[in-house]
Amino acid sequence: MSPSQTPTADDLEQWKHAWVQYQRLVNSWYVRIAKASGMVKLPKLQLDSLTADQPETLSQQIKQQTSQLQQAVAWLAAQPALRWKFTLTNLLKFGLLTLKFLATAVVRAPFLIRLDWLILRTYWHSQANTPASDLQLTARQQTLDGVSIIIPTWNKKQLLLDCLLHLDKVLTGKPLPVPVEIIVVDNGSQDGSAKAVKNLQLTTPLRLIALPENQGFASAVNLAVDRASYNYVYLMNNDMFAYGSCFVNLLKVASQMLARKERFFALASQVIFPRNKPRQESGLTYWQPGFGRLYLAHVVNSQLLHGVQPTAWAGGGSSLFNKHLFVQLGRFDQKLYQPMYVEDADLGFSAWRKGWPSYFVASSRIKHLHQTSSRSSQFDPEFVMHKNWLALELKQIMSVKQLGRFVCQTNLLALVNKRHYRLLQALVPQLPAIQQARIQLQKYSDKYGEQLFDFARFSLTDLLSDYGAR
Repeated sequence: MSPSQTPTADDLEQWKHAWVQYQRLVNSWYVRIAKASGMVKLPKLQLDSLTADQPETLSQQIKQQTSQLQQAVAWLAAQPALRWKFTLTNLLKFGLLTLKFLATAVVRAPFLIRLDWLILRTYWHSQANTPASDLQLTARQQTLDGVSIIIPTWNKKQLLLDCLLHLDKVLTGKPLPVPVEIIVVDNGSQDGSAKAVKNLQLTTPLRLIALPENQGFASAVNLAVDRASYNYVYLMNNDMFAYGSCFVNLLKVASQMLARKERFFALASQVIFPRNKPRQESGLTYWQPGFGRLYLAHVVNSQLLHGVQPTAWAGGGSSLFNKHLFVQLGRFDQKLYQPMYVEDADLGFSAWRKGWPSYFVASSRIKHLHQTSSRSSQFDPEFVMHKNWLALELKQIMSVKQLGRFVCQTNLLALVNKRHYRLLQALVPQLPAIQQARIQLQKYSDKYGEQLFDFARFSLTDLLSDYGAR
């Protein structure tokens, strides 16, 4: 093999020099942005990996890549107007965007100034003037004396009947160690749901609350909680189907925690989705702060769904709650969260603040057909949900600093995002309800502070040990 067929030190040095030059130009700020904006297309290079079994093949690859790199560098160097073209074009674009922003600000500023004043007044008038007391329960109120399973429904007769028959089968197949009852709240259905429930024969005691009109999810649940026979209520959607050991495993964890005198407000079952649907919830929840909004979400990574873990809130369609804490914390806020969504997250946040955590129980499994029970609703679910997220954050704000950050960030978002501006407009009628809710919430002293807003970083063990909750 002749020496010319093998890569020499000069070949490698030329390749390295060409590669460094090319990378320096391509990664310069103006070339990168000009490429992204479509003002220039870089030459296509066939830069294969420098690996070969034969030295002559490797030498040929190096020379070909060196030639391509040198040509590309020469082409880029021959574009002296590139930087000026980029600068002038984007200066023009920036000027137009600035004019558009100023025009939008002129239109939206009067509303935002008025909203800021209303928010500040709401915060000021909701400050407590009397000392708060600890939120406590008697030993009798914490006793696991039975479970009332509450199922609100509206115009889903067949789904409801399937749910009840399956539930009765689960409860009789694996009897619970405590008494159990089922309470169905018919929210003014027009499809004969109430009559069908009356005629249904179950082994488990069944009670029906038939409302003359649809009063909303929160109102239906609150009414049933007030009429429940036992200290603990399990809230369940009519599109939920429990696995055989769902309630047995859940009550086992509840009994163990009560025996250890460990505080809890609610225990959430693990929510399972049908195989043909992407998983959107699990029962293990968290919230975290974003710019101008609070994000609420479920952990859907199956590898993280195990054991008994702290959860930000227990879902209102698949969780066990202490009835007395539910009532003392104000129940689901039916005035603030209309027509539905976020009531459970809000109540769970309030419970955490007052020193009563919620937990996720992975072994208690229940299948969710997902939003089948509300698919006929005449509103935009995503818009209502995000509006209620804003209402939740404003209700739970704990300091002037936090309030200032909320006002500044929401104002900026509203100036650049039309949807956020509409969300704030929809929030205005809710401000009186937010003020009332804040006043009621401050009857009890806080055990945890602003760190709750970043639940992912919230150190549960340290805080619970500080307040003697374990």
